[in-house]
Formats: sequence, structure tokens, C-alpha cells
Amino acid sequence: MREKVTNPCLCGLFHTQPKSFVQLDVDLENFLLPSLKKSNLGNKCLLVCDCITFDIAASKVLSKLRESGLEVKVFKFERESELVADEYALGELMQALEVNPDFLIGVGSGTIADLVRYTAFTSKRPFALIATAPSMDGYASTVAPLIQHETKRTFQASAPVFILGDLKI
Repeated sequence: MREKVTNPCLCGLFHTQPKSFVQLDVDLENFLLPSLKKSNLGNKCLLVCDCITFDIAASKVLSKLRESGLEVKVFKFERESELVADEYALGELMQALEVNPDFLIGVGSGTIADLVRYTAFTSKRPFALIATAPSMDGYASTVAPLIQHETKRTFQASAPVFILGDLKI
């Protein structure tokens, strides 16, 4: 069980959030497995990415996870245009949960992070994020902005167990 942090909110209530950790380094492969071991997330992983993030990071993550003996299924968003965090993408990802993973790892930036964050929250699974864009500031967020019926809405979600970033990406 992760350590929990309780902080007062502007709304006057106290909200409890599991504590996440962040690791930034120059070699993702060297700290991925120790982070997973420390977090004790399980043995079955759903690795979520798109075509771009698969080539720049997820393929390396996949190799490392499989070398360690974890059971890994890959869900790659295939799009000819930009991936959008809408009900269609969310539905695709929810269907990928049929493999019944213990945890999810999202490899990407905003859109992937938001889709994985919300899917993990609604399915009550832990998740981790592999950051691929230094400009994205919402990796540790507990909400997910998603497009529903062509309108952007913010939904309650959960924070990742850990966030890893490779400074070479």
C-alpha cells in the first residue's frame, strides 16, 4: 500500500491522495524495474502508447518488462491523425482491459496520460507513467480532461504510482 498524504483544500475539506514518486534520469532502462519492484503493482501489465511513443520509448519499456518476466500486453492507439482524449479513444482503451491487467503503464504525454489515468481510476487499477514531453505539466494530476460529446470536461481520476522520465527522449 502506498503512503497517503492528506492536505486541506480550498473547498474546506481534507482530501487523501496516495503519494507518488518521480524519477528523471538519462537511462530509463536502469530505473524502470527497480521502480516497479518498489511499487509492487503485480505481474500483468497493460502497456499503453501510440505509434509515436512506441518508437521513442514504449518499445524499450516493453523489452525491459518482458525480460523481467512480467506478462505484458501492448495497447497501441493507431491513428492517421492526432490522438484525442475522447469517448472513442476511451472506449478502445476500456476494451483493452479484457486482458485483466494488474496495472497499467502509459507511455506518452498529455493525451495518453489522461486516458490511462481515467481508465485506471474507473477500473480501480494502479498505473505508472513514462513521460515523453517535458512541456506537459499534468503527469501527477488527479483529474483527467476528456472530450465528451465534443465538449471538454474534467473528470475525477487518480495520480500515478510513479512517473519516470528519460532525459534523452
